[in-house]
Amino acid sequence: LIACAKNKMLSSIKRNSPIPQSDEDASLIADTDDAEEKIRLELFKNAMEQCLSPLERSALSLYMTGMSYRSIASRLGVNEKSVDNAVSRARKKLKNKFGGV
Repeated sequence: LIACAKNKMLSSIKRNSPIPQSDEDASLIADTDDAEEKIRLELFKNAMEQCLSPLERSALSLYMTGMSYRSIASRLGVNEKSVDNAVSRARKKLKNKFGGV
């Protein structure tokens, strides 16, 4: 089960697909009938909260929803390079947390 959750997280990070991360998205976890999916989402959410800085968490969350670096930078009040660095650091930290390459 843990290996499955780890692989799901890494695949999501690599594909940049949206994964629930905010309080309002907690309802998505509650609405999921698949117990394994709930566990994967909770593991990912907890990893983001524990491993990432607030900027990394915000930048990665917005990036995973499909926003451009320019849009993220504008929304967070930082420059695009800061967003690029934050997303890169976040991805690296999460890959290390879940045993990625």
